[in-house]
Amino acid sequence: MEHTWELLSVSKQQGSSLLARGLSAQIEDKVKDCTKYPDYAPVQQKEPLIPSPVPDMPWEMAASDIFLFEGENYLLLVDYYSKFIEVTKLKDLTSQETIEILKDTASQQN
Repeated sequence: MEHTWELLSVSKQQGSSLLARGLSAQIEDKVKDCTKYPDYAPVQQKEPLIPSPVPDMPWEMAASDIFLFEGENYLLLVDYYSKFIEVTKLKDLTSQETIEILKDTASQQN
């Protein structure tokens, strides 16, 4: 078990010759069963957060999302300036319904 990580490195270097013999899958299974694998496993690099610019006025910039809650669809709107959240229940998931709600919200907020 101690040398399984080295075997995986060799298998990746050897490439098709080990694949042809069907050993690659066996080696990977052996490595994944190793108790030390999590310590050396490749980790996906975290992406840095990119801050959004703060607008000068309320509702100048907003974010939206549609989500399902207890079997009903809702449209979520967030104002970037004030962080105000508005949630509206959708009658259906058509673009026409969504655009209508966005227009109504924009007319109420301006």
